[in-house]
Amino acid sequence: MSSHEDSTRAVNGSPPHTVSAGRRSQLGHRPPKLSSGSLSGGARNANNPAVVVSLDNFERAPRVRGVLNSPRSLKACSMEEVAPAELLPRSVAEFMCLSVPHDLAQLRHAFFESRRNELLERVRRTRERLLAEEKSAGTPEITATEQAKSKEMAQEAAAAAKQPADGVNDTHHASMCMSNHHGRTSRSSSTPWRHGFSLSRHSFSPFARSTAHRPESRSTSVGAMMIYSRALSEHRPPTERELVMLERIDEREQRTAEARQRVELEEQHREHELILQQLKKLKQTMNNIVEKENKRNALINARRIKREEQMLRARERQRREDEARRFQRETRGSRTSTLPANDVSRTSLLGGPRKGRRSSSTFKASPWLIL
Repeated sequence: MSSHEDSTRAVNGSPPHTVSAGRRSQLGHRPPKLSSGSLSGGARNANNPAVVVSLDNFERAPRVRGVLNSPRSLKACSMEEVAPAELLPRSVAEFMCLSVPHDLAQLRHAFFESRRNELLERVRRTRERLLAEEKSAGTPEITATEQAKSKEMAQEAAAAAKQPADGVNDTHHASMCMSNHHGRTSRSSSTPWRHGFSLSRHSFSPFARSTAHRPESRSTSVGAMMIYSRALSEHRPPTERELVMLERIDEREQRTAEARQRVELEEQHREHELILQQLKKLKQTMNNIVEKENKRNALINARRIKREEQMLRARERQRREDEARRFQRETRGSRTSTLPANDVSRTSLLGGPRKGRRSSSTFKASPWLIL
């Protein structure tokens, strides 16, 4: 239990109990300031130590490491297995990229906002339930922890106020915060850190998950922060062994950052491929619709041309039939007009000889009558 408390105080930036006050008086240095923003591992903002970011004001409050620093809100997120980074709002511009239409980006943003609101509502309900349980219990554990921590901070502040200020120690403290005694800034203080961590050495936060959308904050790793806190609490520079450990931590964090960057690039590539596939399917669907419409128009035009040809053939047939009937009528009319003239000529030709015959017969018969 004591080792856990010492590691917790080392992360918070306060000196552990293993360093006695007599040893500090022998060294002639005052303890480090509690308001150090570079080595503070607590849940307070470096610019404003009094700010508390919870589920009610995280969208308006200044940004802190881990998005939230309220213990009750963090516990609600861990119970619901929701990363606090998933609760941050995003703009439509973050969903835009090359060859992505604005409508598709708005659709994705609306889906993300609906999912974020659902997660936020679920975590807030859990937080309200925890608050009700704490009120019913009467002595919540979080309140007792905060009171003990505030009491300890007041004692350390009083001890620091009794001793004279030491400008050299302050300068050494600031230089130790920003450098690893090799003339360069540690990569651990400039690496985008997205994984949450707990105060215990071997336990990890349940919402220590990567968000591939954007970096959340800048912070040192747990190991480097504990080394720096131990050196500051003992008022000494880091040893050779600690420098080697810091180098290993820097290399590990660099490899982690490179791996995280590769994962982000792969995710962006997969997202780009998915968008291209969706656009390809949409284009294929539009082409199918256009092709069906063209086939339909071609079929309608073929039917119209066929009907026009049938009408032309019917008109031609009707014209020929009309011409045949007119020719037949003309032929009949010409026949009826020539028939009376032929009859007169025929009777005139036949009547003459008959009269002569009759006269000759009568002429011939007259002698017989005479005899």
